[in-house]
Amino acid sequence: MKAALYVRVSTEEQAKEGFSIPAQLGRLEAYCKSKGWRIYDEYIDDGYTGREKERPAYAEMMQDIEYWDVLLTLKIDRVHRNLRNFLEMFDTLQVIISISQPFTRT
Repeated sequence: MKAALYVRVSTEEQAKEGFSIPAQLGRLEAYCKSKGWRIYDEYIDDGYTGREKERPAYAEMMQDIEYWDVLLTLKIDRVHRNLRNFLEMFDTLQVIISISQPFTRT
């Protein structure tokens, strides 16, 4: 299984609350290791709101969708904070897993 890791921090305050880029990546990498999954790539949007989908790493990740099997994120709101954008993405993806929330689509 090849995983796309998506992390995002929009404010410095979030980074201080345990959602820093390195903290998110560390947890996602550990999850992949525990499952025996390979990491296809890490997609990092630092300083972008989750309400908009026009984020450089998010756009790159969606362009690379044919190369990875599962989208792995710490929390769903790291990917989207806008329900319409989330549902559009949800229809496109094969598998999305949030490691800190009870949400999995398979």
